[in-house]
Amino acid sequence: MKEKIDSDKPKSIHKVRIAFKKFRYACELMTDVLWLSEDEVGKMKAFQKRLWKIQDTEVSIKYIKSSENKEKLKDMKKYLEKRRKKQILKLLGNLEYIDEYAKGIKVTKE
Repeated sequence: MKEKIDSDKPKSIHKVRIAFKKFRYACELMTDVLWLSEDEVGKMKAFQKRLWKIQDTEVSIKYIKSSENKEKLKDMKKYLEKRRKKQILKLLGNLEYIDEYAKGIKVTKE
């Protein structure tokens, strides 16, 4: 999944977020068949939430850039850009777990 995410292009993260959301919902529909534990589903939800927070930050930055008050909001924009960078680094550090799912869920019975 790392190859799908370009840390300099937040749109790539947004695309992964949308794709992963669909994947997670499909997995939840088939929880009994795939024998997914609540912990595994929880991890998927946490990863999706991390992607959502990055997108939320990106939308806020875009809003400031297009605002008539962008000069007054430049410190807020700077703060949000730093936050986005930290969020992306944290995301990239957690991709190993998600790559397991990208390769295919192991169907095992507990």
